[in-house]
Amino acid sequence: MEQPESHHMLRSRIRWSMTHKSTHQPSMSRNVCTWPVVAGKFVFAVALATGSQFSAMAQEAGAPPAAAAKPAPQDPLKQEEVSDALYAIPKGSADDILEFLEDLQQKRPRLKSRQQAIEHAIRVQKTIIEGTGQVLAMPKVELDTAVEAAEMHLQAHTLLASAQIDGAQEAALAAATKLKADTRKEISDLANQQLLMLRVLSAPTLTAQERATLSADILKAIETTKYSEESIGMGMQLAMVLESMPETGPAVDFLGDLANLLDKADKKEIKQAAEQVRGMARRINLPGNTMVLKGTTVDGKPFDLASLKGKVVLVDFWATWCGPCIAEMPNLKKAYEAYHDKGFEVVGVSLDDSKEDLMAFLKEKNVPWTTLFHEGTEEAPGGWSSPQAAYYGISGIPTCILINAEGKVISLEARGENLTNELAKLLGPVKEEPKDETTDDAPAKKK
Repeated sequence: MEQPESHHMLRSRIRWSMTHKSTHQPSMSRNVCTWPVVAGKFVFAVALATGSQFSAMAQEAGAPPAAAAKPAPQDPLKQEEVSDALYAIPKGSADDILEFLEDLQQKRPRLKSRQQAIEHAIRVQKTIIEGTGQVLAMPKVELDTAVEAAEMHLQAHTLLASAQIDGAQEAALAAATKLKADTRKEISDLANQQLLMLRVLSAPTLTAQERATLSADILKAIETTKYSEESIGMGMQLAMVLESMPETGPAVDFLGDLANLLDKADKKEIKQAAEQVRGMARRINLPGNTMVLKGTTVDGKPFDLASLKGKVVLVDFWATWCGPCIAEMPNLKKAYEAYHDKGFEVVGVSLDDSKEDLMAFLKEKNVPWTTLFHEGTEEAPGGWSSPQAAYYGISGIPTCILINAEGKVISLEARGENLTNELAKLLGPVKEEPKDETTDDAPAKKK
C-alpha cells in the first residue's frame, strides 16, 4: 500500500522532477541534443556524468545556442548579483538549510561571462556539499530529512567529479566511503550506489578485468534493486562510457547483457528500454558493416538505403528544433555542393513530431537532399521513437553516419571537419572556389 509522502520527501520529489527532462524536451551536452532512454526517468545519472548542468549555465551566460528547448525568460529585476552573500548558508534548522540549498539551485544570477557561469555552478555544488554536511552532522534529524541531505551531498560531489574539477574525484570517494559506514541503512545504501557511479565514471581508466567486474556489478545492482531507476541509469551511463572507448566489443557485449536483463522486467517501459539498448548495440557495431534503413520520404515516397549502393552516403539523424543540427547544416550544404557530382548523397532522418514544421523548414532552408519522416501513431510513435531512430538506439542528435561506395559504414561521427576529411579520402579533394556572398539559406545545387 502506497504511503503518503512526508513534507521532506515531497520536497525531494519536486526537486527530482525539476531536474529531469521529459522525452519532448531534449537537453544539450557535448554539442548534441540528447534524449534519455526511458521516458525521462534515468537522465539524471547521465546528466551527472556529462556535466550538462554546467553546460546549461554557460549557455545562459552567452555561449552560442545549441539546444532547442530554451529556458523561460526570467525577470531581470529578480536576478541577483553574484556575491558571497548569494552562497551564505543560513543558521537554522535542517529544513531551513535544505530549502536554502534548493532555492540556490534554481537561482539564475546575473552572469557576465561563460567563465563566471562555470565558477558559479561549481560554487553552488560546493555550497550544497557544505550545507548538507552541516545537516548530516546535526543530532536528532528526521530520517527522511537526513536521507535527502545525503542524496544532495553525494550528488553534488559526483557532479564535481564528473566535471573533472581538481580533487573532486578523491573528495567524492571519501564522502561516499564515509556515508557507507552510516548506521542508517537508507543512507548507507545511497552511498553504495554513489560508489558504484564513481566507478562508472572512472571506467576508461580501469583494466579490462576491472571493467568486466564493474559491468557484472551494475547488472547485479539492477537485478537486486528490482530495476530501480538509479541502477538502470548507471547501466545506461556505463554503456555510454564504454561506447566512447576505441574498442567497442565490451560495449556491445554489455549492452546485450543489459538488454536481456531489462527484458525480464514486468514494466512495459523497461521492456521498451531493452529494445533501445539493443539498438545502441546495433549502432555501435555498424563500422565495417552494412546499414539497413527503410522508411518514407517527407513527400510520401518509399525509400530504401540499398538503392544508393555505389554512392557515398551520409545518413543524418536530426530535427529542426536541434540547435547543433542546424549549426551543422551549412557544412552539410557545402559538402553536398562540392561532392554531389562525384557521387555523394545525403539522407536526412528527421525526428520532428510535426510534419508541417519540417516541411516549412526544408522549404525555407532549400534543403536539396532526401529527408525521411515517420508520422507517428499510437501504435508506432514518431520523433525519438520513430522506427529508424529506435532501430539504431539514437539518443543524441545530430548522429551522422558515413557509408562508403561499397555500402560499408566507415564513421559514426561524420560531422564538421571530420566529414570534410573523410569525403576527401573517399572522393578526392575539391578545388577551392572563390567565396561569394551566398547565404546559408541559398539552395545547394542538385545535379
